[in-house]
Amino acid sequence: MYKITIGQLIAIWAFVLFNIMICLGSGDNLDNYHVSKFYTYFVLSMLFALIYYTIGWRIYRKKNLPKDEND
Repeated sequence: MYKITIGQLIAIWAFVLFNIMICLGSGDNLDNYHVSKFYTYFVLSMLFALIYYTIGWRIYRKKNLPKDEND
């Protein structure tokens, strides 16, 4: 399940953070700060899922490090 590289994980984080910026800035047009509740729920659920995945990914990487780090 955690077979992605650090670069791919950073790209996923960048995508989610970009969506959060769109969500927060979408109501900035003509002083209208209304953001869709569905979009807010979607972005927050993506963020929490990504945090959960990142924590699991880091734990998986720590457990599967080679014992000899002198290579």
